[in-house]
Amino acid sequence: MRAGTPVERQYVRWTQALDDEVIALINQGESRAQAAQLMTAKHGVTFTRQQIGARVFRLRNGSRAQDIHAPAAMAKVWTPAERRRLLALRQTAGGIAGAAAALGRSRAACQNELVRIHNGLGVIDVPEQVRRPCITCRTPFPSAGPGNRMCDGCRSQATAEHVVIHAMGVV
Repeated sequence: MRAGTPVERQYVRWTQALDDEVIALINQGESRAQAAQLMTAKHGVTFTRQQIGARVFRLRNGSRAQDIHAPAAMAKVWTPAERRRLLALRQTAGGIAGAAAALGRSRAACQNELVRIHNGLGVIDVPEQVRRPCITCRTPFPSAGPGNRMCDGCRSQATAEHVVIHAMGVV
C-alpha cells in the first residue's frame, strides 16, 4: 500500500448495546487495546484502541452520554428556581454529576450554568419591578432596573428624534 492511502475499513454506528459492551469490558479490567481486539473479533468490524478510549471517555464524562441514542433536544432555558436547586444539589447530590441527573440536564450544561452564576450572568433572584417616575414626563412606569429611567413612550420619541437629527446631519 502506498503512503498516504486511506485504509479501507468498515465503520459501525455506536449503539446502546455496543456502549454497554465496551463499558463492561473496561470495567472488567481490560485495556483499551484488549477491548478493541475482543470487539473486533466478536463483531467482524475493526475497532481501534483510540476509538474505544474516545467512546469510554464520552460515556463516562457525560459529554453526549445522556442524549446519544435519543433525538437531539432543544436547549432548555434555566429558570432562577432551577439555578437555586442546582446550587443546593451540587452540595448534597454527589457533585455536579448527581445534580445533573436530578435536574435532567447534562453534566456540561450544569457546569456551564455554575460558571455563569459565578460570573454573575445567571440570575438566581429575580428582582421585582419597581415603579419609577420617568425622567422626561414624570409619569410612574414599571422599571426593569436602576438604569431604566424613561418610560416606553418617551424612549421611542427620543429615539425617533435622534434618528431625525442624525438624518439631517446636525450631529
